[in-house]
Amino acid sequence: MEWLMPRRYLLRRGNRRCGRIALTFDDGPNPAYTPKILDQLDVHSAKATFFLIGCEVERHRNLVREVVRRGHAVGNHTYSHANLAAVSPRVLREEIDRGRAVIEEATGIPVRLLRPPAGNMSLRGLTYAAQKGLTVVLWSVDSRDWAREGPETILQTLNGASVRSGDILLLHDDYPETLAALPAALINLRRCGLSFGSLGDMLADSPRGG
Repeated sequence: MEWLMPRRYLLRRGNRRCGRIALTFDDGPNPAYTPKILDQLDVHSAKATFFLIGCEVERHRNLVREVVRRGHAVGNHTYSHANLAAVSPRVLREEIDRGRAVIEEATGIPVRLLRPPAGNMSLRGLTYAAQKGLTVVLWSVDSRDWAREGPETILQTLNGASVRSGDILLLHDDYPETLAALPAALINLRRCGLSFGSLGDMLADSPRGG
């Protein structure tokens, strides 16, 4: 499906020659872990994109503002973490629009990025997102932190042999395993000569898909 959509509407990874990777965190904001992840990102001078669930934003608006205050980007992860490939057209529109509206109200910043939960997205959903001026962002490296197998497993996944220039990394900011693995992962990736860029950088680097 990806080849059907221009990169400005669907992004899975960036240019392999750019020297940068993009860190992304899904499912927040989470008051137990998001602040600690922000602290680790500060320590290692790394910026990231947080894909936020609208109903969690409503509960933790100040935390969302803190994410933005520290220089990170935010994107829409739907209002209730719905499977956008399985819902009705009406629910699909509501999930996207309501999630976006809640984030924009909390931050005062236009939301241009959408990540469908679990990467599940129909062609109908891609088309609607494009009509709304949104870029659907997937990933090229899955940290598998959601498997809850421990920080060592995450580190094995996010190593220099697996992560390459242009990759978009999928993590979550609601698991203790992710927090535990993050400092060493950031150090190891930088030792491999990779820097941490934004999804905006990825879009600007490579206007074509692939």
